[in-house]
Amino acid sequence: MSYYPDLSDYPRSSMHHRPGTRHVGWLAKGHDVPTMAPTEELLDTLWRFCKVSVAATRGLHDCELCPGDSSNVVQRNGENLLLGDAEIRVLGHAGVIYAAPTLIYHYVLVHHYAPPEEFRRALAEGPTPPDPAYFDWLAELGLAWSPTSAPAEQPARRTLAAPGAKWVRPPRADHLSARVTFLTPEQQGLGRPPRSGLLSRMKVRDELFAECYVWSDIDNQVFELGVEHRVTLQLLSWAEHRDALYARMPLQLNFGHRVVAHGTIDSILA
Repeated sequence: MSYYPDLSDYPRSSMHHRPGTRHVGWLAKGHDVPTMAPTEELLDTLWRFCKVSVAATRGLHDCELCPGDSSNVVQRNGENLLLGDAEIRVLGHAGVIYAAPTLIYHYVLVHHYAPPEEFRRALAEGPTPPDPAYFDWLAELGLAWSPTSAPAEQPARRTLAAPGAKWVRPPRADHLSARVTFLTPEQQGLGRPPRSGLLSRMKVRDELFAECYVWSDIDNQVFELGVEHRVTLQLLSWAEHRDALYARMPLQLNFGHRVVAHGTIDSILA
């Protein structure tokens, strides 16, 4: 993992950059680590943030401060999370956004890393998952998120994809073929065009939503706002919602409570 000093500017060249984004917790071997004894409150809050992955990578990054055979699966209160393949976002004062690797939980717990005071204050005062206000904030930024993987044990290592490679749709048997149009900012939609592979919430019926990935084969992997796109929807709870879905069914996608896209289901793929 790359090292960045705390509170340094997040690279503007990254597709995950938003104005005011700063690094926190990008540790690496050979660099000093400020330390403090972590509180249970701090660890609980970091855990909640680490359950929401932003800026997922195609590979798994290890803690450089630990032995090479250490596991990236950590546990808290009987719950597992796989850390090291994504980032978190925390809202600070005056529009500041803090970007930290999900490994920050491990760094604080095991290595007693002391995040900057302003970051700790933002954790305590800003919107926190699973508060809907937090997901609305991510939607306003146009940042796609997904639930952090919670495996029962350490998974096999994943191979890093070549630079510029596309996200590949995972091999699942049941998908929906659909046409969707993402709303523009003027329509109270997203602030930036989302990318293929984003995790959204599809309205199945009144007050009932199902999480789904939205995939497309467009060349640049970016959905232009206000333009209809042919997509494949991969539901994460297929068996639960299969009987409620049908061809030509009106489609609505949400980020948090915000409606971000409308469309129509074309067919159910098996």
